[in-house]
Amino acid sequence: MDASVGGRSATSRVGYAAAIAVNVVLLYIVNVFVSPDSVPFLTAGWNSVLWLIDLSLVAGVVVNAIYLGYDAAWFKAISDTALAGLTVLVAAQVLRVFPFDFTEYDFNWATTVRVVLTCVVVGS
Repeated sequence: MDASVGGRSATSRVGYAAAIAVNVVLLYIVNVFVSPDSVPFLTAGWNSVLWLIDLSLVAGVVVNAIYLGYDAAWFKAISDTALAGLTVLVAAQVLRVFPFDFTEYDFNWATTVRVVLTCVVVGS
């Protein structure tokens, strides 16, 4: 049984903190280690979608930080809907720009990535 403080369970707070940590780590990774120079299948188009990926990750950090102090059901519903909308925007833009070049690989990764991105757009 979770100990509730102000309507928030300890489990919820841990989940929000974990989401913040994951988003911060992802921000670091995509901005420090992921580039067309370091990842062979990325193209220069990556740089045109990176800002939107960053925006989505920062929004996740901000929303989860707010949830640590205030996570009323109505607010979470609105915030989660907004984050899902941002996810659709990011996936649609990545699909449109498609900053990947998988021509060096035997497997048809381009189709696989396009299908996954389309599922994200439709599923979100």
